[in-house]
Amino acid sequence: MNENTTTHAGPMASAILAMQAGLNISEVKALQVEQSAWEKDEARKAFVADMAAFKVNPPEILKDKTAFKPDGDGGFESYDYATIGNVCEQIIKAAAAHGFSHRWVPSRSPVGGNIEISCELAHRGGHIETTRLDAPAERDPSLTVAQSEQSVRTFLQRYSLLMAFGFAPKDNPDDDGRGGADMPKPADDSVVQGWCIYAKDAKTLEALVEVRKQAATAFSDAGDVR
Repeated sequence: MNENTTTHAGPMASAILAMQAGLNISEVKALQVEQSAWEKDEARKAFVADMAAFKVNPPEILKDKTAFKPDGDGGFESYDYATIGNVCEQIIKAAAAHGFSHRWVPSRSPVGGNIEISCELAHRGGHIETTRLDAPAERDPSLTVAQSEQSVRTFLQRYSLLMAFGFAPKDNPDDDGRGGADMPKPADDSVVQGWCIYAKDAKTLEALVEVRKQAATAFSDAGDVR
C-alpha cells in the first residue's frame, strides 16, 4: 500500500467513491439521504422481527404484592400489583437476549406540570421507540413532597415499560383466592389484620401516625372501641 494513501470510512468513503465515479456533490448528497432512509427502515424491520421473536416465549410477570387502602366506610379494599423490581427482573434479561434495552427519561409537562416518564426502548440495530406517560404530582399527606413524587414516577416507570413491550401482569395463582377481594369491616375481628398490614406498609413515621388516626376513627365510627 502506498504510504501516502489516506483511508476513509463511513459517509466520507462513500462520498469519495461516488465522486470518483463521476457524481457531483448534489448527487452524492441525494444518495446519502436515500442511504440513511434505507438504513432506518432496515433497523425498524429488525426491531419488529426481534420483538415478534421475543413474544413467542415472553416472560411471565405475576402480581407479587397486595396493597390495602381504607375504603372510607370503615373497612378496606385491596388490589394486587406487580412491583417495579419484579417487572424489571422478568423483562430486562429476557429482552436483552433479543437485542433490546431500555431507559427512563424523566421530565415535566410544559402545561400543568404533570410528572412525565418516557420509556425509550432501543434495539441493537439502532431503532428506538418511545412510550410516554404522565400523571399529576398529587400530594400524599403522609409522605414528603419528594416521596410523593417518587411514588408517581415509580408508577409511571412500571407501566411505561409494560406498555413498551405490550405486556400485562397476571394474577398470582397462589393468593389463596384473595385476589382483589375487599377486606372486612371493623365489626369483624379479622379487620385488625388489615390495619396491621396497612401500618406495616407505612414508609415514614408521619404515615404511621396517619394510619393510627384513621384506624381509631374507623373503629370508633363502627362502635367498636375494644
